[in-house]
Amino acid sequence: MRISLLTLILAVSNNLYCQDYPDYFKNGRKEWTKKEWRSANTAWFSLYMGRQVRQSIRFMNLSRMYGPKFSRIYIEPISNKGGFENSLIKTLCSQNAKEPLRPSPNLWGSAFIHSIFSGITGSAGHSGYDARFAVFQPFSYGNITGENCDYGARKGLNIALDLLIDNGVSSLGHRKNILSPEFARVGAARFIHMQYGWNAVFDYSSPKWIDFVFYQQPDITQIGLNLEISQISNKPMINLGIASYVNHLKTTNMLLDVNYQYGIVRGTTDAVSAYLGYGSSTGLWKDFLIGAKISSHFTGSKFNLYIQPAVSYFTIINLFRNGYSYSIGDRENSALYRLSYGYNFIIAGNRSADVYKHNLTISRFICLRTNSKKK
Repeated sequence: MRISLLTLILAVSNNLYCQDYPDYFKNGRKEWTKKEWRSANTAWFSLYMGRQVRQSIRFMNLSRMYGPKFSRIYIEPISNKGGFENSLIKTLCSQNAKEPLRPSPNLWGSAFIHSIFSGITGSAGHSGYDARFAVFQPFSYGNITGENCDYGARKGLNIALDLLIDNGVSSLGHRKNILSPEFARVGAARFIHMQYGWNAVFDYSSPKWIDFVFYQQPDITQIGLNLEISQISNKPMINLGIASYVNHLKTTNMLLDVNYQYGIVRGTTDAVSAYLGYGSSTGLWKDFLIGAKISSHFTGSKFNLYIQPAVSYFTIINLFRNGYSYSIGDRENSALYRLSYGYNFIIAGNRSADVYKHNLTISRFICLRTNSKKK
């Protein structure tokens, strides 16, 4: 797992544990437009998280989305500002606007367990970090992740300001986690603490597949052809379709394809299908895609629909490129090979004898066009 060393540094300065801030009238709500205030409140419906940490996520998002305005409302009014406050003002006023952090139940599970453990034991730090992420988000384990811990503050705004100012932390690791463009998801929990009264834990991760579909542009998006031999048995099918392959931060992969399936052997039904898979290039599930295929087979006048959960091992191998017989892992112009296993469940209509429950598939994605996001 790629973990920034910045996320493993915890301040020991007492200034981090409940710093004094101005008495912001209604948390500065009146300074924001309705659109700004609501757009940052991505965790409003995530009732599994406590109210104060959901408020913290709102203020973290405001700092990501509207840096200069956040600085003017919350940081500049602080009296006796030191180097940490001044450096935050400079960072907020010069940064580009970023997508807001969105809630994740998996990350909340990791943060919740750690907040309870830290609170009961009276400890500070990131104990069990790798194990927690492996348990609570196993299919995306290995993506870029981070963690912030705050001690002493009770209110959501104060927690967010503690971590953004990062008083006493020379690396500014907590601030960098909050403002990092690499992070798109967050889960948070708060619990009583035997030494500091309260502790709050925030776990972050890089985008999930749904973020690429609805919210943000990945680093690499490719369009191409999908060639397959599926149902490898005595009644195989040849599949041809179009596909899109996505890679982000060299760790996250997503593949979407739509195919026409042709039965080779007489009596085998033809079909149309769509597949979506998501996985990681690092960590516990390295080079695996976890996904599902939906298909409808032409068995007569009656409609049928199958859903096939599938696990795929994939590798990127480009043949005869740049004077070499092959190259591995070139995501700029991918030739992606998959070996997949899936199980067909009938969810509408009647099961055909020509559609097997167990499905083994060999696939190749051939890139025709690549779009890379400019850094």
